[in-house]
Amino acid sequence: MEISVKNRRASLFCSAPLQFNEELVNAYVNEFSPKDLVPSVNKAMGLKITPKGLSVEDVISLEMKKLDDSFRVVFSNDRIDIDSNNSNDSMNDFLTIANEIQKTLIEKMNLTFVRLALCESLVYQLSEAQRSVAYKAIVNKEEPAPVEWQFQNVKRSKVSSEGENRCEVIVNEVVNVKCPETVDNGIMFLDMDINTKVGTPADQILAISDLFWPHANNVIDRIINDFKSKFEDAEN
Repeated sequence: MEISVKNRRASLFCSAPLQFNEELVNAYVNEFSPKDLVPSVNKAMGLKITPKGLSVEDVISLEMKKLDDSFRVVFSNDRIDIDSNNSNDSMNDFLTIANEIQKTLIEKMNLTFVRLALCESLVYQLSEAQRSVAYKAIVNKEEPAPVEWQFQNVKRSKVSSEGENRCEVIVNEVVNVKCPETVDNGIMFLDMDINTKVGTPADQILAISDLFWPHANNVIDRIINDFKSKFEDAEN
């Protein structure tokens, strides 16, 4: 069984919409250019709701990325996605960069975040026999594997900060498994999305920020190891 990393993403959800102008775009470019990220600015037309009805306005989006597209930072209206498809880097390598970017956004760009998410997508290359084992291990031990199937599991954990401003934040652990129909050998996708609960106050997100990323990384490791154990048990 061959396993490869398809994508990693750290998402920072903003407390207020990002509204770019020329001065602000230049500020972001100046901050992120030393990381060898090249800017891409897009301008489109968007609709804005006003007391007088809908009005048309310019919408500017910004993307900072490596020339080979292996790493990028995407600034959308209400979130910032730090995205990597470089399978040669470890999760720790990725989180080191993501933490540096988050620190820059908070300290230099004065942004506030109301939600955090860490995601990883894996691809499993399966033989026909392993495909059956995967279904048996993950979904149903009794019935034969269908031609394609999908499975989702959501659990919750908590991250707590210590000290005078102690707080506890609920974290969602979302696991999606998809095994599509293929002509030859099977492929299984494992998507993990570890995120803080919607509605968590911004001050609590800031308080547990440094704790969330290693916690989410540990959850992802646990999920991967759990799947490995299930495969081994099903094969025996």
